[in-house]
Amino acid sequence: MSKLECGPVRFSTEDCNVGSGWQTRRPALVKPAPRYSAEEWTLASTLTHQAAESEQEVCERLQAEAIRVADEAREVTLRAQEDVDWKFQERLRDMEYWRTELLRNFGDINNEIDAMTIYRQRVENALSTLCHILDVNGQILGARECRVSVDLVHDEAQKQVLHEMKIVDGIQNVLRRNMEFCTEQLRLLRKCGYNLGKELQDKDAALALDKMAYSMDEHRPEVRRQCDTCINDYSNATEMEWTAFTEKNKIEAEKTVNASLQLRINIDSVLRQICEDLRREICVTNMMFEKRLREVIEAKEKLQEQHSAISIRVRDMEGIVCKMTKAFEERQSAIALSETRLRIREKRPNLELIKDPVQRRLFLEIQENNESMAKINVKIIQAKNVLRNLLRNQLELEDAINVKTNTIGVDETKVIPLRKTIRVQEY
Repeated sequence: MSKLECGPVRFSTEDCNVGSGWQTRRPALVKPAPRYSAEEWTLASTLTHQAAESEQEVCERLQAEAIRVADEAREVTLRAQEDVDWKFQERLRDMEYWRTELLRNFGDINNEIDAMTIYRQRVENALSTLCHILDVNGQILGARECRVSVDLVHDEAQKQVLHEMKIVDGIQNVLRRNMEFCTEQLRLLRKCGYNLGKELQDKDAALALDKMAYSMDEHRPEVRRQCDTCINDYSNATEMEWTAFTEKNKIEAEKTVNASLQLRINIDSVLRQICEDLRREICVTNMMFEKRLREVIEAKEKLQEQHSAISIRVRDMEGIVCKMTKAFEERQSAIALSETRLRIREKRPNLELIKDPVQRRLFLEIQENNESMAKINVKIIQAKNVLRNLLRNQLELEDAINVKTNTIGVDETKVIPLRKTIRVQEY
């Protein structure tokens, strides 16, 4: 059955016999309901059916459109959630990668801090050893001031000790600079470790939050809308800035570790060279002291030999003086005998008192004995002078031997034991 095509029906107040002012005027009488024709009734039914069918069509179209929109929204939501999940996975992979890299750098930083602390302690030990060497050399110089007389000399051993102290002082300056480098490098390492630790904490927190957000779905009870809260984008950095910041910290950590490694290599080289130089200088100084000690011992032995020879000469000269004195006394006795004989012969009477050969020989004997006594006296004086010189030389030799003994005692019992306390090891 085809639908009837008709124009829209317009009703007016005239058709119903109702005046325009009916709302403001109360009718005086109730009028009967109007009467309609059969055509009007048919037309009204047709219009009603058409209106109902039109509304059903609108409902069907709206229902189909709503289903389509809902399906499209579901598809959009699913695609968005899949994209979000993919972005979450990429982000989590990126964060895990950077977290692993930073953890590796953080471990390297901590290991380098421990290693640099050990190297700083090695430098401190080296400085302590150098202070001990300077203290020992100071004690040695003070002990060698106890030498006396001519042995208080600025010998080669003394010069070598001063040269060694000068070298040790220069080495101390080098080690102090390296100590400053170690301290500064430790500060940089700790600073870098602090920055990495803080960034790792932030990344751990962000990673935990992202994992929590990634594990969420709409069926979780805690998933609900908060109508009273406005969701805003609080991000204050872009992904490029985040990556650049992380890369910067990573590169800075690697540079700091590499600089620390290079510094440790330099310190190894410096300590090794210092040990070689110190061992060489200490060996030279010890050789100088041993050589000087041998020279003093040899000089003492020579002086002792001279003292022994002088002692023999003194005994010989004392014997000669005794012999000459005895000979002088014998000559005196001979002269006394001759003079006594002459006095006895002076008592000869008268003509018997003549200068006979006996008289002449007695006078000659006295003259000869006087000459002999004069010669003997000269020799006695000379022998006593020589003996006095020998005794003075003997005393000088004894003093020199005592000086050498004192020097040997200083070098052998004080200096050498002090030098043996110096130990240079690999720091």
